[in-house]
Amino acid sequence: MYLSQLKLNLRSPKVQRDLINCQKLHARIMSAFPKSGGGGGARAEFGVLYRVEVEDDEAVENKYLKVLVQSRIEPAWHKVSENEARDYFAAKPKVKEVERLYAAITAGQVFSFRLRANVTRKIKTKSDPDGRRRNGNRVQLWDESRQLDWLARKAAAGGFEIVTANLNGIKSYPAAQANPGGTIKGRKEGPTGGPIPLTFGGVLFEGLLKVTDAGAFRETLAAGVGPAKAYGFGLLSVAPPP
Repeated sequence: MYLSQLKLNLRSPKVQRDLINCQKLHARIMSAFPKSGGGGGARAEFGVLYRVEVEDDEAVENKYLKVLVQSRIEPAWHKVSENEARDYFAAKPKVKEVERLYAAITAGQVFSFRLRANVTRKIKTKSDPDGRRRNGNRVQLWDESRQLDWLARKAAAGGFEIVTANLNGIKSYPAAQANPGGTIKGRKEGPTGGPIPLTFGGVLFEGLLKVTDAGAFRETLAAGVGPAKAYGFGLLSVAPPP
């Protein structure tokens, strides 16, 4: 497993175009990976997850934006700017191997975490008259309590739990925050060749988690959390607690 840190040059016209169209940014990131050999697509095959991060001082002063990318294989970032202007990256991409760090995780460990997620639920999933269950439509969950409930459900299935803090020994609160994570927009080509608009709302979760099942948690780190993983959602990052 590899973790890359990219610094995108905000003065680059190509970077600007990619940032206003999530499909273009997805394609740009995937250009560092081989074509898929199976039917599931290269993103799923190579476990590519990414998150755009705004760091106010650096983004304003140095005119770059940070992108974290996790993948099962080492990316070839030189291909991203191949036959392109050389100014796409503000600095040489940094890549480190994290497989051994993930393998050392054990149940009971507590980590600080960050997750930008597309927090949704499906509606209109009732079965059709022929008995086939509909895939349904996704709708955004805007209420913070429902967003934290969503995270708690994902945690229970993913080998971890959100740490709780007691207030005056009376009531427990999750040691996590659900902050607005911005709206991602773009467009992609539809089946008939026409453009299909894309819109995804984001929630930025930050706080403390505790590993309950190390094997399941490692799978969650590799697979990501929630939908819209192709467009910058789902990457769960952990670090030692402060």
